[in-house]
Amino acid sequence: MNPTFRDQLKQWKKENGMQHKDPPIVESPKKSPPKKMDKLSESDLRYLMGTGRPTYRRNKGALRQR
Repeated sequence: MNPTFRDQLKQWKKENGMQHKDPPIVESPKKSPPKKMDKLSESDLRYLMGTGRPTYRRNKGALRQR
């Protein structure tokens, strides 16, 4: 039965005098606490979405309010 690639690599390292070195440990940056979200009222949301604005359409080349 053929040895696995990992076993072959270990054997090759032994034969060629390679030393296993652990990579340096890098600390991950700390996460900031989640930001508090503002509670918006229904009227504020409608204003932000622009639902209260007038809409226009083109009729015979002129813009007319709907």
